[in-house]
Parts: sequence; structure tokens; C-alpha cells
Amino acid sequence: MCSEEGYQTLPEGYLFRRKEGVLRSLHPTHPLLAFGKDAVWITDGHENCLYPCGKNSPFDKFRTLKGKVLFFDVPFGTFTFIHYIEDEIKDKLPFQLYRNELMTARGLGYNGDEFIVETFVFGDFAVKNRNPGVLEDFLLKKKMLKKVRIGKAKLMLVEAEDAVQCARKMAEEKVYFYNNIVE
Repeated sequence: MCSEEGYQTLPEGYLFRRKEGVLRSLHPTHPLLAFGKDAVWITDGHENCLYPCGKNSPFDKFRTLKGKVLFFDVPFGTFTFIHYIEDEIKDKLPFQLYRNELMTARGLGYNGDEFIVETFVFGDFAVKNRNPGVLEDFLLKKKMLKKVRIGKAKLMLVEAEDAVQCARKMAEEKVYFYNNIVE
């Protein structure tokens, strides 16, 4: 079915984020969606995380659950979990990952009440020079990223823990998934 503009019209409720029972974390910079028995635990308290993708964030909880990321017809550059990995190796990076100053943002709670969030945001160098393809190549080389085609669809699968361990090994070897690194 197509709309007047020629775009495909999806049935109501088709989008994951609008599915009944899907929860969205309340962090203003890196909110996550979760569904299932652990959804409340995964999203709870994200707005209290000074580092949006670090310790106690939904990304950290996803790793705790031994999560896997499935890419369905999207490039590796869509790997949002890379932000958690960056936080995990931030002390090994030859540049400062986050800006020095806290950012303050307003948010709306589930009940519509306004609240204030303080958080650190990624620095300009990290944002401009992040190159997920370097991590992708290392994961492929170590056989930790699996790729397969099903018909015309391209699928990739990586375990969160494998991606973290691979990035730690890379950092030990002073290999980073950023461009323009000068030591």
C-alpha cells in the first residue's frame, strides 16, 4: 500500500518503538528502546547516568545480559553499542573522549513531569573522527562478526562482549577506531 507521495504505508503498530510494551529510556542524548521481561530494568535510571553510554546505562545492562547485536540490511556504522565500548576504553585513548563541562538538558518523564538531566557529551574529536569500520575489520579478522546473506538481505551478528574485548585488545596495541590519531 502506498500513500499519495509514493511512500510505503505501514500498518499501525508496525514500528517497534510504537509497539505496546516497548519502553524508552529517559536519557536526552542516547535514549534506548527495550521490550520484554527486562525492559523496565534496562531503561530504569538512564536519565541519572552522567555518561550516557557508560556504567549502569542500558548499554551496560545489555552487556550484562550477554546481548547480541543483529544488523539487518544496515551498515556496521549504525552500531550504537560502539559508544559503550568507547566509554569502556576511554582511559586508553590518546585524546579526551568527553567534553569537560556537563551539559544540562530538560526531559519529560513517563507521567509528563519535567526533569533536569546533567550529562557529559562526546567531544568534537571523537564525534568527527569515529570510524566504526576499523572495529568492524578487526571483528571480522577475529571471526567475531558473522556475516550472511538471506536472499537479498545482508545480516551481521556480533556479541556485545566480543566487541568490547576486541576493542580492548586493539587499544592495548594502540589501534583505535578513529581517524587522525597522532601520538
